[in-house]
Amino acid sequence: MTLEQKFSSMCENIQIELDEKEKWEKRIQKISRKLNNKYYDLNESGNMLIAGSVGRKTATKNVSDWDCIFSLPWEIYNKYDNYKGNGQSALLQEIKNKIKESYPQTKAKGDGEVVAVSFLDGSLELVPAFKQEDGSYKFPNSNNGGSWKVTKPIPEQEKTEENAEKTQNHYLFFCQIIRIWKNNKGFKFKGLLIDTLVNDFFEKNSLFDSDISFDDYDEIILELFKFISEKDEEQKYWFALGSNQQIYNDDDGKFIKEANKVYDDLKLLEESERIDKYKDIFGKQFDDSSDEVAPEEEFIEDLYKVDIRYNINIECMVSVDGFRGKSLESSLKDNYANVLRLNRRLDFTINDKNIPKKERIRIKWYWKVRNTGLIAKYYNKERGQIVRGKKSRVENTDFCGNHYVECYGVRNNIVVAKSRLNVPIGKE
Repeated sequence: MTLEQKFSSMCENIQIELDEKEKWEKRIQKISRKLNNKYYDLNESGNMLIAGSVGRKTATKNVSDWDCIFSLPWEIYNKYDNYKGNGQSALLQEIKNKIKESYPQTKAKGDGEVVAVSFLDGSLELVPAFKQEDGSYKFPNSNNGGSWKVTKPIPEQEKTEENAEKTQNHYLFFCQIIRIWKNNKGFKFKGLLIDTLVNDFFEKNSLFDSDISFDDYDEIILELFKFISEKDEEQKYWFALGSNQQIYNDDDGKFIKEANKVYDDLKLLEESERIDKYKDIFGKQFDDSSDEVAPEEEFIEDLYKVDIRYNINIECMVSVDGFRGKSLESSLKDNYANVLRLNRRLDFTINDKNIPKKERIRIKWYWKVRNTGLIAKYYNKERGQIVRGKKSRVENTDFCGNHYVECYGVRNNIVVAKSRLNVPIGKE
């Protein structure tokens, strides 16, 4: 396949499929009928807005969360605004209990700003809200004693729809491609910020007025990564497309560092040389063919949905014969060939400090160790299975080759954190 064909095929294959869409819409309609019956005395669906990336049509298939806003009557706001104690929390609990009547065996909780209903294949996150005259929504925040906040999803949806029409959906495709990249590489990058930065890039480069085809993707992707890499890591927030809501930079702009790595690699390659690099950037969604798969190798995206929400990294200490170890980085620098020697002990640890404490205890950790090279292959020791583990793991340098270790944080059957560490091993 040509590069143009690969991009076209990827964009086609990452769209939300009809059966997935119908399944979630059926759940949403069931919940909206239950809430309408209580708050409007109506036995029908309605007063529900699908929000988030699904509402903006920038989500990819196998969405882990479906975000919804249910519009409540204003007398309910008056009731809970005058509530003794945390009225916002009480409102979330009331909504949660009503939803549980429709899904009594499904886990649901009202916490923070949403009522989260956890199905086996994802979560429905519902925000009970009050629609204001300007089209914005006032919604409860139960944190820190309770308060009211405002969100403006409709102008964001209108702007993305306008962008899609101008570009024959290519704007949406690029928003989705960036999501595929962040999930494949494993770092946090907020969906609304992705859509905003792609919008800003299209405006800056007059792409809304251009006749885009898949033949243009190679050039556009290079410039898009350059554009993202030039953002300020210390910027406190960005203004969302359509609504101008503030999107806070609460992860120190890691996506900027990651974009810079991609741009630095791509700019050095000719177009004919970029196919392998694109496979590394976008993973199996770009190209699922491989001659390097071990006999029993497993891939996390075949086991769970992937929606990276937290930044983590694997740290490694290298030691020998019980002596005090050094970091992997220092050990590689000590060897002129930039490889580890054989018969070294490797202590891997997951640094999860960026995950909120209340979330850490709910995450299950999995590991993948991929041994490569002729010796590992000869002795049938290539490995590559995904196994349940803890936040630390011990390995040894047994075979020469460019090996790697990956870890995955899984919560509610969704990969929410992911990291990879390359471990080159040689005789030198």
